[in-house]
Amino acid sequence: MIYRYLDALQQQRANPDDIALAPFPQLTSRDAAWLFLRAPADLKKAEQDDVTTLCQASETAQTLYHLVQDFLHMVHHREGERLDEWLERVRASHIPESQRLVRSMQKDKAAVQAGLTLPYSNGIVEGKVNKLKLIKRMGYGRAGFPRLAPAGASRLVKSSHTGGQGSASMRYNTSNLMKGSC
Repeated sequence: MIYRYLDALQQQRANPDDIALAPFPQLTSRDAAWLFLRAPADLKKAEQDDVTTLCQASETAQTLYHLVQDFLHMVHHREGERLDEWLERVRASHIPESQRLVRSMQKDKAAVQAGLTLPYSNGIVEGKVNKLKLIKRMGYGRAGFPRLAPAGASRLVKSSHTGGQGSASMRYNTSNLMKGSC
């Protein structure tokens, strides 16, 4: 969505009548999204100027920026009771991409409300599960050098350490390589 608006704004600014206006920032959609998702106090002066220019150039961008900042405020301050009001403001904005977000949030509104209100988090559990899966992959040999390295690097290991021999020799030499006993 941001890419589409940036592209349209840049084409408008290419109009010769706009020469007196401030230069439009050359941002990628990813950069613009990142600027919209950060707190204004965390932005450098140049980044603040870029956000100001984007918001002045498009009323839609300005509306979207304020909606994003308000949602971030709800997340950081656990103000889930304001979710209905925020969803209504997003509906009133008539931005197509944000309408899809509203429909998705409405499908599981209780979970969204709980996530914005309750202090509980499953972040610790997710981290432990990730660590356990990594250990399991290492135990089954699926996290070794040949599996994780690009295809070209694993061919180098095979040709230089096995002398072009078969896969059993490859596994032996790779395990020695992993142990550091080449």
